[in-house]
Amino acid sequence: MNSDPDLYAFLALWLAAPILLFSLYAARGKLGGFLVYSYLMGLVMNHWFGALVHASPWSPFLDSSDTLIGFRYSTYGLLAFVLGTLVINVTRPPSTRLPRAQESRRTQLVNLGELERLVRVFFLPLGIGAWIATYTPLAALPSAGAVLSVGKTGLLLAICLMCWSAWHKGNTRQFYQWIGISLGMPVITIITSGFIGYGIAMITTILAFVAMFYRPRWHLLALLSLMLYGGVSLWVAYAEHRGNIRDAVWGGQDYGQRADAMLSMIYALTPFDISNPRHLELVDIRLNQNVLVGAVMRSTPSLVPFRDGSTIVDGLLAVIPRVLWPGKPEVGGSGNYVSDHSMIAFSAGTSIGMGQVIEFYINFGLPGIIVGFFIFGMALRYMDVRLAEAMTAGDWYGVMFFFFVGSGTLQSGGSLAEIGASMAAGVAIYFIGIEALRFLKHYKAVDAPLRKPN
Repeated sequence: MNSDPDLYAFLALWLAAPILLFSLYAARGKLGGFLVYSYLMGLVMNHWFGALVHASPWSPFLDSSDTLIGFRYSTYGLLAFVLGTLVINVTRPPSTRLPRAQESRRTQLVNLGELERLVRVFFLPLGIGAWIATYTPLAALPSAGAVLSVGKTGLLLAICLMCWSAWHKGNTRQFYQWIGISLGMPVITIITSGFIGYGIAMITTILAFVAMFYRPRWHLLALLSLMLYGGVSLWVAYAEHRGNIRDAVWGGQDYGQRADAMLSMIYALTPFDISNPRHLELVDIRLNQNVLVGAVMRSTPSLVPFRDGSTIVDGLLAVIPRVLWPGKPEVGGSGNYVSDHSMIAFSAGTSIGMGQVIEFYINFGLPGIIVGFFIFGMALRYMDVRLAEAMTAGDWYGVMFFFFVGSGTLQSGGSLAEIGASMAAGVAIYFIGIEALRFLKHYKAVDAPLRKPN
């Protein structure tokens, strides 16, 4: 057990910050902050649980020093992020949550019916088509990987919009059916790729979107607590069985055998137990980004110099599609940055995400963390407000733009280069969507009012 009192104070701060933002954003019928909520939940999964297991009285870890310093600096980043969102909340207040409150109930139902038609003929096919194309040679084309990755979020947008429509029509049965469908996302990602994290991130995205408008709010807080606890419990079971699951998936076995491997994991699922040393170790292995942050701070800049903004430049270069610049330097992913700055050698084939705490630090130290997260918070909250305005106005072009582009930022464990590439792919999907929707409108396949965002 770690006896540092700051650790418990920081753990409490991480719980208080999302609740504060949730209360402020949803006050007086306002729409909440979809992107901010999603990003915060990603930070919690990457940093808070790792610190929690080191604070446990049953902690089996002999040395928590890297985790402590890493969590401290991650907390500084969290607070700067929250402050950045609050600045935008004051200077650019969000819209009300009611869609076109001046319209009659009949007109609202007609508009929601048009939205559902739009989802069925465009957003659902887009998401499913991009998912299928990921497993074809198309994915190997220049810039195609990033575009298809963002295109798959069309499926998430479809579910989000169907939840919005069902809720505002008062069709609670349909609303919960779509929520139930979203809960199956981890099953899909486990069977198709062998990874569970992508599926959990998808559920998080959908529930964060629903949190914008769902009432009463205490239901959401209860659901969030349950989801986080269920998510870490599911991770523990997955971590114990991921070897068998990945052998089945990556070994090319049929879907029946893959399902058997996944069912073995489900049968072994038990609630996360903070007194179980094995559970604590499994969480520490993959859900403790703090230990890497701490290791980086021990070595940088004493042994490894700061990068003085070079990876931020990489993030800007990543916005330019490779199809337009075939000779563009390789800047995607976290590369060897974590290994270089932590002085830790990782086994071949191991994918280590850098995350914004490490990336901002290796460029400019603590000031980089503070300024970087402050700007990041402002950017996400601004896109949240614009998305809310588009939702309430029935501006589905605007919804498409800010959802696809904003979703690219939801990579709390990734690099700025990955974020930049994803946001650029979101813009590409948006322009593809414009042409597709014009085609559908020409042939009367959709009737929804479509206006480009300002």
